[in-house]
Amino acid sequence: MPLTGDIQTFSLSAVGRLLHQEKKTGILKVSSRDRETNIYFRAGDIVFISGALAAELSLGALLKEKKLVTEKEIADSLDSARQENKRLGVVLMENGLVSQEKLVQMLNYQFKEAISAVLTWREGTFVYKDGLNGFVEDIRLKLDPIRLVAEAEKWKAYRSLIPNDHVVFQIKEGALQSDSFSTEGALRVMLLIDGKRDVARIIAETGLPRLGVYRALTALAEQNAIELSGAAQSSQPNSLPDLTSVLQYYLPTIHDITDIMARALGEKKAHSMLARSLKRSLEDGNLVEAVGCGGNPEENTRRIYDHLQKQGRAVNGRQLEWDFKKAIFFLLQEEYLVLGFKAVRDTIGRLLESSEHRNGGAQEIDGRMLPFYRALAQDEGYFKGRKNVSDTSGLPEPKQDSHDDPEPGMERVGGAAIIALYSRIIQTVMQEMEAEIGSKAEVLLSAIIEKSEYHDKFLSQYRVGDDVQTNVSRIRDHISREGYRLGKSSFISGFQQTLTELLLAKKQLLGKKSASATVRNIETFLSTIAREEFRPLAMNLMTTIKRII
Repeated sequence: MPLTGDIQTFSLSAVGRLLHQEKKTGILKVSSRDRETNIYFRAGDIVFISGALAAELSLGALLKEKKLVTEKEIADSLDSARQENKRLGVVLMENGLVSQEKLVQMLNYQFKEAISAVLTWREGTFVYKDGLNGFVEDIRLKLDPIRLVAEAEKWKAYRSLIPNDHVVFQIKEGALQSDSFSTEGALRVMLLIDGKRDVARIIAETGLPRLGVYRALTALAEQNAIELSGAAQSSQPNSLPDLTSVLQYYLPTIHDITDIMARALGEKKAHSMLARSLKRSLEDGNLVEAVGCGGNPEENTRRIYDHLQKQGRAVNGRQLEWDFKKAIFFLLQEEYLVLGFKAVRDTIGRLLESSEHRNGGAQEIDGRMLPFYRALAQDEGYFKGRKNVSDTSGLPEPKQDSHDDPEPGMERVGGAAIIALYSRIIQTVMQEMEAEIGSKAEVLLSAIIEKSEYHDKFLSQYRVGDDVQTNVSRIRDHISREGYRLGKSSFISGFQQTLTELLLAKKQLLGKKSASATVRNIETFLSTIAREEFRPLAMNLMTTIKRII
């Protein structure tokens, strides 16, 4: 019988420990938002990992960075691997380019880093099934999950020092005279610390995995060799704008609506509807968790502030109000779909009654929200999709981009998920191009982004070398600061144009055969997407890029 669960209630650490102790042989599939990874166990040991981490290409980058193979050798081996349906490592070993001993060493390092990162995911689901489904290891690896769990715990210490990839460090006076660096990685990182480069740039320039750079920075901090730069400290949001009145208005309101629904539908059903509403409006898993959890408003307010501060998020009160307004609408829409318009009107009536007893900042927000409530109570068309919530008077919607027509079939997909999808595809294309033309690929991508009509709106904030969450956070913060309200179509158009230009450039530089191979890889990736709501976007994307070839 398959073992399934939610990693918030049954941690991956515990799952890994259980599978190791019982010497299980099978596949553990872990999914978290837009990420999915398969971990292969044999007799309780981890022998392989595949999925969202793009292990094959990462291996090539790692071997190239260690100067064990050349760019041309990687490119030729990748072509052979695809034609012969073999893994990259096997082809490299068969051609005598890398010894088995060295390959095993690199794979061990790569998988340790990848699995340690997976173990730190804070939300998602897992499914374990016995049997390897025909998988046979070409190269034998044995990784102890217990040791990997211990390694993952170190992330907590790393995050206390490095809350995000945009902090900047400087060398302490006299540290350059020290020869006591704990690792070669620490020394390489040290050489790039200049009080100007942020952590993201150091990761890109060293070629080390993010976990490796974090480990090196932590080691240097423990040796008292580095500190946050003065400029960085002054630029960090040491204090967030006072959002207390916003949070103490909307949090109780959202929970009041949920309580009303719970009395009619049961607590479990109501909280499930709340979770869906928050995910549709906030698009930040950790923030959704903070808003949706129980506890008093003061405790939840503190939790939200802590999360925003830790992420280094620039927060706009107007934007946050709009997000909460959407959350309330989506929650009322959930109630409408199950209980009908009369139940919604009764709920809104209770909200209007509550407003009569408010004062101070809450009264001011009420002045913006009351027209919104009344409009919803008077016209069922908002819940049937005939009218847009932004048409209601009261709270104004932030600055709107002109390209905001909804994508057919994409109603349940958030902007963050769209960014994540395209980011993964562009990263794959870039990794292939870097294997063929080196650093010219990044220069080419920068030029494409710079001339895009979406450069100022959000593409200027995209970094191909950063992980999905970092890109999503940076783009969201930029949009919030500038006051834009970009629709899904804007993200789709911007990224699709970028991808199209990138593939055209590859075709011109490297020929039709190379571009066609990339398109086939994209098509293979899109075919593995399980989420039904992504299908219209995937079909549109494939139609567009196939025209290029």
